[in-house]
This record gives sequence, structure tokens and C-alpha cells, in this order.
Amino acid sequence: MNSSRPLVIHNNIDNEYQYCKGCEKNLSSSLFITDKRSYRTCITCRIQNKEQKLVRKQKVNAEDADQIPIELTDLCEILSEILDPFENIERDENENQENVENHEFTFSCTVNIAILEGSSKEKANQIINILSDVDEYMWM
Repeated sequence: MNSSRPLVIHNNIDNEYQYCKGCEKNLSSSLFITDKRSYRTCITCRIQNKEQKLVRKQKVNAEDADQIPIELTDLCEILSEILDPFENIERDENENQENVENHEFTFSCTVNIAILEGSSKEKANQIINILSDVDEYMWM
């Protein structure tokens, strides 16, 4: 059933109930109307959804605020410092073939790209070129 109208259940003559997609309950139809607009979720679920979205947004903003932007020119040096120990580990493991592992690391930073010119795609290509120079890997 693919209808744009909300599912309304008529349990008796005086009361109309509607099924809430959020809490999955049959509730009074008045809980689904705000500013003359009808919704598929009750007011309680809509408020909870707004609060959850706000909390997620604040968490993302807080994580971003913790990162001090670095200059693009400094990114090469920082990445090189991060990758150097991995190169040493890889070289040692190649000498001793029985202990070869895949190594992973997570790196997150905010980079000031104000010095880059061109479209978004051109800026992305410039960043890829810079990263390729650092790790000697060709990004496709």
C-alpha cells in the first residue's frame, strides 16, 4: 500500500487514531498535526528525532573544533613523519618473511586549502598530487 495519506484507524465514532511510523503505536490523530500539516510520526517522535539530530550535529562540530587547521604545505611533512615508521616496519618484515602483516593507521586532520585555485575537482587533484608525492603511491 503506497499511499501519501496517513493510516487512520476508526476504532469508534468519536475517536480517530493514527499509526505512528516512529514509535509504532496507534495514537490520537491530533498528535500528528502541526501548523495544519499532517505527519506520519507523532509529535513526541518528531521532537525526539530533532533532539537526536541536534546532539549528533553538536558531536560532529565538537570533533571538528578539536582539530586545528594545518597548512597544506605542512601536510606533506606531517604525513611523512607518520609514514616513516611504517616503512621501517615493512623493510624489517621483508627481511624476515615469516612476520609479514598488513598495517593500518587512522589519520584525521583539517587542512587549510585556501591557497588552492580552480574548481573543486581541480583542488582535489592538487591534493591527490601532494599526497602521492609523500607516500610514493599513485592515487587513481
